[in-house]
Amino acid sequence: MGQGLLRWINGAIAIPTIVFTMLVNECVADELEDILAAWRHRSESVQAVQVDYEGEVRVAEGYYSFPYNNSNVLFPSKSSSFDTKGNLLLDLADKRLRFRFEEKQPQQELDGSIEWVQRNWTACLTSEYLKEFRPSELNGSDNLPGNRTTDLYIHRRPGTVPIFEFQMYPLLFASGQYGIGINWQRSPFESDLTADNFKVVSTSSYNGRDHIVIQTTPFSGNTFFEYWVDLMNPMRVHRFVVNKLEEDGKLTNRADIDITYRDEELGPVPSAWKATIYMIGSQVSRIIEVRSISYEFDVAVESQDFDIIPPYGTHVRDLTRPAGAQRYVVGETDHPESPTKVFQE
Repeated sequence: MGQGLLRWINGAIAIPTIVFTMLVNECVADELEDILAAWRHRSESVQAVQVDYEGEVRVAEGYYSFPYNNSNVLFPSKSSSFDTKGNLLLDLADKRLRFRFEEKQPQQELDGSIEWVQRNWTACLTSEYLKEFRPSELNGSDNLPGNRTTDLYIHRRPGTVPIFEFQMYPLLFASGQYGIGINWQRSPFESDLTADNFKVVSTSSYNGRDHIVIQTTPFSGNTFFEYWVDLMNPMRVHRFVVNKLEEDGKLTNRADIDITYRDEELGPVPSAWKATIYMIGSQVSRIIEVRSISYEFDVAVESQDFDIIPPYGTHVRDLTRPAGAQRYVVGETDHPESPTKVFQE
């Protein structure tokens, strides 16, 4: 067969292949844009939301080791489980980002043995500050200066959304904030739900339903998210995966979260989820099951809802203040701006 005919045949085959590939890519791009458009529409529809939840935390035995008293200690010394509950108040009106997050959850404590005790944790984020409050009298620690960590921590931490550990991200999904952990700024608040920050990686079946799997571009130390989106309804992200690319090029799985939904007036919202959290090496450290979730949309909010007024005796570290005046105990000095002697920087 002549070389000219071979070139013609190869060209005739290549042209339809190129056209088909272009059509496939265009369809994939359309699907991605449809998903992101649905997420943006939800985020624009919700001005404020309060979410209350209850669940259980199961902690694996000995998933971590560290030096203690000249030996390596496995932590925790035994497996355990605890009930957890909390609430999130999220304000997104007028391009704001403010939240108040309160939770009761396990805390690590060393007192000759290694135990897990309940702690109360409140966090408030505005465009001006982030405040984290863990009152010692509720956390099994005494309140003597220098004998424990800070009760109230105030700072301006940039980057991805602070406070929320991966297992709590589905709290944000009902308000359409699927991209809140990727790139964002506090004021004016804008989350990057654009095609530049996502790509389609595959289609797959999940619980017998077809899903499109989209992935974020890497952010914050080569971390990236995967969203398994129901092809029939882009508001149903049934699986949320957190991966990290390590320095040696190895891909590690940090969290798998499986989510179920129910329909409300606004549309599908998470009704429960199970989060499996991994240590490096794929060892399971915790399993969190959130089983009860209630929502109240477009609640009235005020500025004081997003502030913490510390009571007398609170140990404060305020990084928004000048160096040398960042640590103090509320009510224990004549001039609260000045740190007590034991807390000199």
